[in-house]
Amino acid sequence: MRLNALYSLGAAGEAAIAHLLPLLQEGAEYFERNEVLNINHVADALATMGAPAVAPLVDALADPAEHVRASAAYGLGEMGPAAAGAVDALTRAVRDDTAPVRFHAICALGMIGTPAAPIIDALIPVLDSEDGGEPLFEVGVSRSQLRNVAVQALIRIDARTPAATAALARAVTDREPYVAAFAGEQLRRIGTAEALGQLADALSWARWFSSPVVTEEDRKQFFAKLMKVFQRQRGDAPVTAV
Repeated sequence: MRLNALYSLGAAGEAAIAHLLPLLQEGAEYFERNEVLNINHVADALATMGAPAVAPLVDALADPAEHVRASAAYGLGEMGPAAAGAVDALTRAVRDDTAPVRFHAICALGMIGTPAAPIIDALIPVLDSEDGGEPLFEVGVSRSQLRNVAVQALIRIDARTPAATAALARAVTDREPYVAAFAGEQLRRIGTAEALGQLADALSWARWFSSPVVTEEDRKQFFAKLMKVFQRQRGDAPVTAV
């Protein structure tokens, strides 16, 4: 009932904003179980309003609470291009102190997509960030995950600038296979002689530095991490975060 009430308030439009904003503060424990998926549903309700909710959500990007900032970024991303006015604030959020907020800000920029130039400028440093040997599958948000969503965002906005092409060329040799694959996909889509040349060079080098074979020990470690995530999320999760 509470979830449906949120959606009804979202459909009510601007008049409901004052009632919804305080509820963004709820759901910290829900968020901690999974910082990627467990976003406060109030953000969805605000996102349905479009332009009138942009400024309040931008203000929420500066909230002291991590889960509020992450939910605000998510809500702006759900608006798509209607949240173009939030791009400057979201590019600052890409440098947030916490990885989950950066994750949702990066995803939001890819969903909004315009203006493209500042979005590309904000995402390239993420793509170039140090690997650190972290696998993509981790409890919480790893740097590999941030690079993964950054390259997907560049694909979503079809980034074709010289700087983006150069960053993708560097990323196509990333030790995380998903990052490398998505970077290669965008280079293929760009399709210029330079982009395809970079992709061909990366594929040529890959035969000498191929990915290590997955061993039984690798599989055991993977499933051990998977169980940690399940254990972290166990318990009665509320249908809504409020």
